[in-house]
Amino acid sequence: MRVRFQVIPMSLIMDKRRKAIDIAVYSSLYTFSEDGMECDPAHGAIAERAHVGIGTVIRSLKRLTDMKYISQEKRKDSKGGKISNKYTFLTR
Repeated sequence: MRVRFQVIPMSLIMDKRRKAIDIAVYSSLYTFSEDGMECDPAHGAIAERAHVGIGTVIRSLKRLTDMKYISQEKRKDSKGGKISNKYTFLTR
C-alpha cells in the first residue's frame, strides 16, 4: 500500500487569524486536487472528508479565501444552475 502525504503551508499553521478547523478544511480540500493547484468538490464532499458540517465548511472556506490561502470561483451549468465552486490554492 502506497502512503500519500501532503504539505500544509507553515503560514497557515502559524496564522493567528485562522481557526483550528481551517487546517482540516484546507487539508480535506487539497485531497481533491490532482495537481496541487485547483479542484472543484461540492461542499458536502469537503464536509464528509473533514468530518464537519456543511455550514462549518462554508464558513471556513470564506476565512481561507479572505486570508488569501485559496480563491473561489462560483460556477454555473449551461442552464444557469449552480454547480460546485472551483477552488485554487494560492500558497504552496
